[in-house]
Amino acid sequence: MFGLCLASAIALAKQSPNLVTLYNTLVPISLYVSLDIIKVLQTNRITSAANMVYERTHAVARTSELDEELGQVEYVFSDKTSTLTCNVMEFRISLSRVAISK
Repeated sequence: MFGLCLASAIALAKQSPNLVTLYNTLVPISLYVSLDIIKVLQTNRITSAANMVYERTHAVARTSELDEELGQVEYVFSDKTSTLTCNVMEFRISLSRVAISK
């Protein structure tokens, strides 16, 4: 019984490169097309979302390539005017009116 399983495993291992070579073009092409369609639909959904509004300005998705990156953003740091003008930022923290960093 063990010898039969081992023999079939060896036969499968020998055929695996052939299977990968034969079928490598079928799955990725359809997968790429499906992912591109999903990205376009996500971009349209972001643009038309009613709750993605900031001061009466709707969200505008200019590219469909960065939709999956949105879920990875945790913190956005900006200065008092909400812009980064000099590309230099100092992080200061105070707790109970006591400055912890300078």
